[in-house]
Amino acid sequence: MGREIKRVPLDFDHEGIWPGFINPYYKECARCVFYGNECPHCKGEGIDPEYLERYEMWEPTEPPTGEGWQVWETVTEGSPDSPVFEAADEVVAWLIEGGYNPDGARLFVEEGWAPSLAFIPGKGVMKGIDALPELLPEDDNV
Repeated sequence: MGREIKRVPLDFDHEGIWPGFINPYYKECARCVFYGNECPHCKGEGIDPEYLERYEMWEPTEPPTGEGWQVWETVTEGSPDSPVFEAADEVVAWLIEGGYNPDGARLFVEEGWAPSLAFIPGKGVMKGIDALPELLPEDDNV
């Protein structure tokens, strides 16, 4: 869970959770309301048994790939969190404008991923992107 960089088409325009990350076969077991984790109908799975096989076989579909650079959040199923940029340095500038520290923004774009939050001894809880300079080994952080 956190943030990641996705390479998408320059004209990619999507808001909200990417539909390819939402399993259409999830159907909650209605009987769990009465039994909870001990539900005899779904054996505690929480999914209607009629849908379970299709639910388990389903695979997510990534958004289309391209030349653009975009920040995505992965705390939910996954959705765009920025406009699409033509170059990596434009993403870094956008992140810095949004209040992230320059070293963290640069490392995030280079690494392609950051956690949502991180606890750094002596500094406390930090945004994951800002914490990257503290989290990565010294030789990666040049």
